[in-house]
Amino acid sequence: MKLRLFHVLLLTTGLVCAPGVLAQTTAFTYQGRLNESGAPAAGVYDLRFAIYDASTGGNTVGGALTNATTGVTNGIFTSALDFGASVFTGAGRWLEIGVRTNGSAAAYTILVPRQMVTSAPYAFQAANAQSAVNATTASSATAATTATAALTALTAGTATNAFTAITALTAGTATNAMTASLATNALTAGTATNALTANTALTAGTATNATTATMALTAAFATNALTAGTATNALSANTALTAGTATNAITATTANTALTALTANFATNASTANTASNLVGTFPATNLTGIIPDARISNNIVRLNDLIATNTVLVAQLTALNASLLAASNRFETNLTTGATLVSTDAADAGLIAKGLQTFSSIAAPPWTSSLAGNVPNARTGHSAVWTGTDFIIWGGSQGIGNYLGSGGRYNASSDTWTTLTPADAPVARSGHTAVWTGTEMIVWGGATAAGYVNTGGRYRTSQFWLPVSISAAAPARDGHVAVWTGNRMFIFGGRDGSGALNSSALYDPGTDSWSTNALTNAPSARMSATAVWAGDRVIVFGGEGSNGPLSTGAQLIFTNGVPQRWATLNPTNAPSARSGHTAVWTGSRMLVWGGLQVSAFLGTGASYDPIADTWTTLSTANAPQARAGHVAVWTGAKMVVQAGDSDAGVLNTSAAYDPATGKWEALSTGGSPVARTGATAAWSGAELLVFGGQSGGTPLAALQRLNPQPAYYLYRKP
Repeated sequence: MKLRLFHVLLLTTGLVCAPGVLAQTTAFTYQGRLNESGAPAAGVYDLRFAIYDASTGGNTVGGALTNATTGVTNGIFTSALDFGASVFTGAGRWLEIGVRTNGSAAAYTILVPRQMVTSAPYAFQAANAQSAVNATTASSATAATTATAALTALTAGTATNAFTAITALTAGTATNAMTASLATNALTAGTATNALTANTALTAGTATNATTATMALTAAFATNALTAGTATNALSANTALTAGTATNAITATTANTALTALTANFATNASTANTASNLVGTFPATNLTGIIPDARISNNIVRLNDLIATNTVLVAQLTALNASLLAASNRFETNLTTGATLVSTDAADAGLIAKGLQTFSSIAAPPWTSSLAGNVPNARTGHSAVWTGTDFIIWGGSQGIGNYLGSGGRYNASSDTWTTLTPADAPVARSGHTAVWTGTEMIVWGGATAAGYVNTGGRYRTSQFWLPVSISAAAPARDGHVAVWTGNRMFIFGGRDGSGALNSSALYDPGTDSWSTNALTNAPSARMSATAVWAGDRVIVFGGEGSNGPLSTGAQLIFTNGVPQRWATLNPTNAPSARSGHTAVWTGSRMLVWGGLQVSAFLGTGASYDPIADTWTTLSTANAPQARAGHVAVWTGAKMVVQAGDSDAGVLNTSAAYDPATGKWEALSTGGSPVARTGATAAWSGAELLVFGGQSGGTPLAALQRLNPQPAYYLYRKP
């Protein structure tokens, strides 16, 4: 019997009470989900609970408590536990659970790991706070309750109830204020009747309701969300808000170009959907609107036109300065004197040699470094990887034909440490799937499993839990497809199933856990192993393997306000030759395609695509890296770096950088023993190239390695 416990909820009462505060009991309710042989358990079980002072080993400090005859329905069970007040003294405590079939004489199966016991803050009292920061002048309030990580809970005036998972307020004659799930803030004031939200909702004055799907007004777990009457400030670690008689308050958070627009007192609503919607605030002076992530701002904002004019002047001045510097540089190089020294990344710079300069020294390129971290995920290929901004997350893949993996790890580049992804509720083991990062979670979808192609997936959050991806109206099962994050939805296209290559596409919205089919005509032909990039308002698909071989065609799917409008075929003039196993990166204005395989010929060519002009420009082949396929490529913000891959000479460990501003290639370091591999995954950390996994000669690899892609520098001097 294989048993696995997924800890769902631990509700604790207050175990330590401040003077003058009514104490709660030491009992708490534990709810969990029990799986047996991979499926939700059902029936009657004996459960035994004990408290330890360490996550492994250690000493028993509470229990054991035996809850015999515990009913389990669809995997869910609930047990009331009371270890007494002496157990929870402030030191770390871990709950160990043993389980066996009810009535069995067998030993208990101990479930691992132990679950750390943490308390949930509880609002005991909130009265007469002078600074109106957490609670103020509650008169006849009857209840103020929080369940999970509550920071603030208030009732004022004649409010009767205020209930929330995190924060809830009612004021004046408000009757109800409720939030569900991971709600952050829910406020009603004046004569508001209700405020309902999945994450954040705010109304003030005579507002009747306000709804958001993900992040409206505050970011994630804001600290305080309150103020009524003449209170001057409240709300969030990221957003400042004034209410009551305050006139206006606006804060731009540190999250990219995100804007927050708030109104106080007479605001009627403030609503956003997901993290990229309209934020509208009404102010005495003007209106502010912002559309995230495009960050378009209306022209009637005070002094905006002045700022635009000033920026235009500065751009013109910088352009003139660059022209002056270029002219000065040309004069300097034309009139070189004896001893003049210049630097180049070219070991045989023809231009400098023609001017009579000779190399006299060089500065070596930085070498590769290998991670020394423990807890490294298993060697694998066919896996997925995403970069979160701080962590490199890998998941799935295989270790050979039929040996699929459902495990993964999260690598933190700054600390050089790995964290194993929780296996609880993870998707079934697979390879050939895709993964995208939404800004808050990794979405894994599709791929091939031991049972065949699948259209299932999962959503991983770094707080170590998985959520399911709906299969209702989901795209058909497949692997070898492409997936990109559009800013509010995951877009998937192509791939293959048991009948061959596909050209169908769909969009998945994690905010509503729902799928929508993209039925627009003129889609690219059926293909697998293509590339796709998100270009701000469109998906660009190119190449791949079609029913009759590699392809040199592609298309753009153009979006308006997050909704796909039409497919537009890419101009074939100067397009790269047909290929699969190539790479593509987005520079911010162009897509760079390079390498790949055409039937049995490895390619060392590529092109740059401008989606607005619908034109291709061939990349230089001078000093280009060796032709290859199955390599990795990243965009650093200035250059495209390609590394490893398969070639006519075998698996490679070499890398090079292409600078689209100069049209030149630079070879990068092979110092530090980079691993030769193909089928790896890679990410750009902001300072280094990170590479993990892949295979060489059929042997799966792990070996996380890092490279600062600075080239070698060669010093030239005029003799």
